[in-house]
Formats: sequence, C-alpha cells, structure tokens
Amino acid sequence: MLQPVRLSEENLRSFMDLRVREPQRGWIAPNSETIAQAHYKRRVYLRGLADSKHPVGLLSMVDFGSDHRDLTDRDPRNVAYLWRLMIHGDLQGRGYGSEAMQLVMRKVLDWGRTSLQTFVHPENGTAIRLYERFGLEMTGFYDDGEAEMVLSRADLIAVGAAAGRAVRGAH
Repeated sequence: MLQPVRLSEENLRSFMDLRVREPQRGWIAPNSETIAQAHYKRRVYLRGLADSKHPVGLLSMVDFGSDHRDLTDRDPRNVAYLWRLMIHGDLQGRGYGSEAMQLVMRKVLDWGRTSLQTFVHPENGTAIRLYERFGLEMTGFYDDGEAEMVLSRADLIAVGAAAGRAVRGAH
C-alpha cells in the first residue's frame, strides 16, 4: 500500500534517484529539481511515495487558498494544485498512480478546497487517462505547452469520498 513519506536527510537521495521512463523525461522535471523548487514556494505539500518503505515516486501539491500570493486573475480561487506526480519508470503499471491519486483527493478534501487543477504534457497519455479516471477534465487552456485539467467541486466530493474510504488516515 502506497504511503506518503516526509523527506529527510536519511531518505532524500533514494527519492531523488527515481526516474521516469526515457520517453517521459521531457514531460516532468527530475525529482531533484522538484525538491529544490519546493523550498521557494508557499504552501507546498511534498512527499515521497513509498510501498513498504521502498521508494516508488514523488508527489508535490500546492494549496492555492484564496489569498495565495502567486494567483493571477485567470487562476481559480480556493484550488488545490497537483504540481507534480511521478512514479519511477520501472514501477509504472502496478497501480501506484491510482493509489497516489487517492492520496491527492484526500489531501484536497483535508484542505477544504473546492477544486483540483493540474497541467499535463499533451503527449503523456498515461497521465491524462489516470487523471480522467479521477474525474479531471481538459479545459482547452494551455500554459507553456501543457494542457490544463480541472476537477470541479461536485466531482471532487464524489471522487474524494471514495478516495477517503480507500486511504483513511493517510497524511
């Protein structure tokens, strides 16, 4: 069962060393970059993802409450932003992405946010299908070559309730 793990001096290298498959490398930043950038963003939730203490991936989210300083006029308010989700290339296809999305849904509900937003490389069909299974929809908006996907409040409550049952107590 996938668990979120706080990064520490002891486990940092093992999460930094995880890599996506070769064709995916241009679609998501390396974990080392995500970890470094997280220290300069407000309200970041950054966790390693582990199965029985074995590193599997990395999850980073941003809590964009209505008062977040980085919001633009176009940005929705009271939104949780799935910044990056990566599963190690050798471990993809084993259900870890779905388990990670259950953790994402639980976190969004814990934060009390009304929607979930992410951006995805348009050629990353695996990620797009994963996000669609959890109710996210393409908006037609692109930023820096990536497609925006959003989950509305009504869908968030329905999907999140199911996710909450699956990951009760995960932090």
